[in-house]
Amino acid sequence: MFFAEAFTGQSGSFVPVTETVSSFKALCEGEHDHLPEQAFSMCGGVDDVERNAAKLAG
Repeated sequence: MFFAEAFTGQSGSFVPVTETVSSFKALCEGEHDHLPEQAFSMCGGVDDVERNAAKLAG
């Protein structure tokens, strides 16, 4: 169990350091500027962000 799960009710996810660094680099380079800010809330990796964005889009 991840620590925040007790407070959020959502399962946590493990994101490897290499994925975290590459995702952060892509974010800094503007590769995800087309995604709404709300899509980044309460998620693990970029795949989660893209899924959240699709849900928000309807």
